[in-house]
Amino acid sequence: MPAKKVPSYTIVNMVASSELGVKLNLVDLVMELSNVEFEPEQFPGAIVRLSSPKSTLLVFGNGKIVCTGASNEDDIGKAISNFMGILRKKFPSLKNKLRGSKEFKVSNMVASSQLDRVIDLYNLALSSDLVEYEAEQFPGAIIHFDKPKVAILLFRTGKLICAGARNRKDIEQGILKTKELINKTLKS
Repeated sequence: MPAKKVPSYTIVNMVASSELGVKLNLVDLVMELSNVEFEPEQFPGAIVRLSSPKSTLLVFGNGKIVCTGASNEDDIGKAISNFMGILRKKFPSLKNKLRGSKEFKVSNMVASSQLDRVIDLYNLALSSDLVEYEAEQFPGAIIHFDKPKVAILLFRTGKLICAGARNRKDIEQGILKTKELINKTLKS
């Protein structure tokens, strides 16, 4: 039996977490760096916007960081490494205390794809318990799969967004299962 062809997709966002191995004074970050926002009454972490690679780091006082906005693992690693370089330069006392690695764990990947067909979302929702569709509230249907554990936002135009994946295999399986669900329930 031939392998099923996965429609092409583009990863549009990745979320990954890492640890710097040191505690940070977030007020000091704001004082020393121009690309940092910190409003502790709104959010307990500092928001660091990097232009290269274009990404945002959520930095917490306990040394944990979350990288968002990158579209591949290389950019996540570069963002973490660049931030550590900035910290070493601006805060010499941290130079030998920061973890030398740029290890991280991906917790969410978001990808977009196009199924190249118009989809009757109303009938799809009527035909499957997996599909939620409330046209008055949101223009797309929401499909939740347990394996892989992803959510698919599906639009009438055939565009879909896959969220919640932890790796490319989850994305591909989510897209294929969506395609199969449409083919099985709409038979057109």
